Amino acid sequence: MRDSTRKEITRIVSSFIDSIPQIDKSQIEFITKAYPFHAAIFSEEAILYSKQERSIVTRMGMTLFPSLARVIALDAYHDVHNNYSIRGSVDAGSLAQIDRIINELREGGGKRKPDHRKELESILAKRTGITTEARVIADLYIGDHAEGPLFMEIKSPLPNIDVATESKKKILIFELMKSKEKGRGYLAFAYNPFITREKYAHSFTRAIMDMEEEVLMGIEMWDKLGGQGTYDELIKVVDEAGEAKRKELLGNKSRQGTL
Repeated sequence: MRDSTRKEITRIVSSFIDSIPQIDKSQIEFITKAYPFHAAIFSEEAILYSKQERSIVTRMGMTLFPSLARVIALDAYHDVHNNYSIRGSVDAGSLAQIDRIINELREGGGKRKPDHRKELESILAKRTGITTEARVIADLYIGDHAEGPLFMEIKSPLPNIDVATESKKKILIFELMKSKEKGRGYLAFAYNPFITREKYAHSFTRAIMDMEEEVLMGIEMWDKLGGQGTYDELIKVVDEAGEAKRKELLGNKSRQGTL
């Protein structure tokens, strides 16, 4: 990883921490009355931070992870974009087959199980010769990736059924558009709360996605972007940036306390 990449990661992490609203301690009286058992067990600071947790996790998913992914990818590639629109002509029959696949997976009942290879075969088998325009937006796109054009949906590792199905549909449309270039699409998780792939048990993801062929988790995602060892180096840089920011914030509080 280049020094310039490390510096940019540090800047992104520092800016993200700055963007988190300061804890409003004036809420503590209301919170302790509304959640008396929490107040009896946990510290005031722990309770206040718990009220922000969902907001922080959402911010990480929407801004922090896509930004870090782009910086990591730019360390090795040039044609790298966030929130990137991809347009192309696809066969109308193949596009209709993608809709059928998505509907059958979402309905469940054993009619269809996720199988990336078989899905692509059935999509190509439904070609009619009539073309139509299609468009998908990638959370991250790498046009010059070593393995072919790369499309990533960077989402929460616990997506709801709507997110899972929409991501699946976009991946299949992208691969249909980029089939001659061997383009690949993935639903990517910046981390895996189940720790190992074998223990990952979120039902919506498993119902919709081919876990082996369409999902990247934690280390897999980051190493796909920057090569082997990228995840470990990224965590180290983020940890250092976070620690530096914490010291800075503590120093500011100390100086304010002496005024």
